[in-house]
Amino acid sequence: MVDACLNPNEMTTARLLLKHTRTSNLGCIYGLESKFLGYFRKDLYIHNLVARILVNNKRIEQAQEVLLEIQQLGLTPNVDTYRIMIHFAEVQKNSKNAMQVFQEMRRKKFTVDHVTLLYLIRCLCAAGDFEGSKMVIDLMQ
Repeated sequence: MVDACLNPNEMTTARLLLKHTRTSNLGCIYGLESKFLGYFRKDLYIHNLVARILVNNKRIEQAQEVLLEIQQLGLTPNVDTYRIMIHFAEVQKNSKNAMQVFQEMRRKKFTVDHVTLLYLIRCLCAAGDFEGSKMVIDLMQ
């Protein structure tokens, strides 16, 4: 956080502040302000950070806007983007969407970490899909 305050480069400051406020209401406010100020342009890193903040704070509509903007700008999603999309599906309790994103990750040969699998399992359990949850748990072993 101190680095962000000392850095004269606005884009670097935006990144550093977002990195350290990702789960707070301050993060939501700063993320939306970053978008307004034009820090988004074509920066997947900042899009992912802001989307993560919004999803963590259950700001569904705003998170959806950021995720759609990634697609509209033609940015290529990375592992973090897919993880955020699965977490987004979990918050929405949309197990079908979570599984589609997960299958796309596997098709594209992305490494799936335990955090991503945790979001997926929680989403499947919340939807009552215990067979799907068991399949994902088996993949973890």
